[in-house]
Parts: sequence; structure tokens; C-alpha cells
Amino acid sequence: MHPVLKRQLLRHLGDDGAGPPPPLDAARWSAFLNAVAQSYAAMERDCNLQQQALAESSRELTSRNDQLSQELRQRCEAQGALQREREEQAQLITHLEDARRQLLYSEKMASIGQLAAGVAHEINNPMGFITSNLGSLDKYVSRLSDYISVVDQAMQQCTVADLVAPVLEARKQLKIDRILADAHQLIGESQDGAGRVRRIVQDLKSFSRVDQAETALVDLNEILETTRGFA
Repeated sequence: MHPVLKRQLLRHLGDDGAGPPPPLDAARWSAFLNAVAQSYAAMERDCNLQQQALAESSRELTSRNDQLSQELRQRCEAQGALQREREEQAQLITHLEDARRQLLYSEKMASIGQLAAGVAHEINNPMGFITSNLGSLDKYVSRLSDYISVVDQAMQQCTVADLVAPVLEARKQLKIDRILADAHQLIGESQDGAGRVRRIVQDLKSFSRVDQAETALVDLNEILETTRGFA
């Protein structure tokens, strides 16, 4: 028996367990039914309130669950964005490091070019004097050779033996003929060496490109040939 129904029966029938309950008249029966109806109505209200409370709690839990899920998604998205940002920063650092190395390399190459241009300039000036002097010396030797030829002809026509003999002896002792034969060869070899140095200087100037500040097209074969020339 339901506890509510049992309480109402005890209340209205007066059953204390000593004997059978007295018979119900119409008034007591009506009061009993009203009391039972009120008890069930109160119980129903309590059930409804409990169901409403449970529904409200369920809604609050669902809302909180949705809120936590949203916060979790936002946190995951934030972590993903942070990870992407870290990867982008790592790529940026790599690009910056590559750019720094390229800049250092460019600066080194520019320094080498400037150094080569400076060396070429310092060598070019004295080589100009050397080349010019060698040309002048070659002319002077040619004139001396012509003069000696004239002297030889004059000595051959000279009939004074005392004058000719010392000159011929000195010519033999000083090896004038050998000197004249070697002089032009020595000057020619020196001029070839000076020309070689001047070509190297010109190749250094072409390699450094210090006279070309702007970007321009170049002949790769010419650069390779120039580099091979002084390598």
C-alpha cells in the first residue's frame, strides 16, 4: 500500500490495529476521498516541481556542457593558431638567416671586388711606366746597334792598326756582339711579361665590375675566360 494512502486511511478510519475499522458514513467517506485527492494533488505538485527542477538542472548542465565544448574548441583553435604562428616564425627565421648569409656573401664578394680593383689600379700605374720604358729601351738599343754598325764600317776602313786593334780587343772582351744579340730578345721577353701583367690587371678590373653600379647583362663565357686567365 502506498504510504500516502495508508496515512489517510489511518487518519480517517482510526485504525490503531486493535480491531476492524469502523464503518464509514458518507461524511467520513467524502472527507477521506478529499484528503486522498489533496494528498495526491500535493504529491503531483511535488513531482512536477521535481521534474521542473530536474529539467532546469538538465538545461543548465546542457548549457554548461555546450559552453565547455565551445571553450574547448576555442582553446584547440587557439593552440592550432599558435602552432601555425610558431611554424611561420620558424620559416621567417630561416628566411632571415638565409638572407643574412646571402648578404654576408654579397658583402664579401663586393669587398673582394673592391680589393681586386684596388690592386689592379696600383699595379696598372707602374706597369704603364715599365711598358713605356721597355719600348723606349728597345728603340735605344736599336739605335746603339746601328751606331756600332757604323763604327764597324769605319774601323774596317781605318788603316791605322794601333787604333783598330784596341777597339776590336775591347769589343771581344766586353762581348758586345753577344750583348746586342741578347738585348732585343731580353727586351722582347720583358715586354711579353709586362703585357701579361697588363692583361691580368685588365681581367681583375673586368672581374670586379667596380665601374658598373647598376645591374646589367653579362657574357658568362667572357667572365669564365677572364677568371681562367688569372686563376
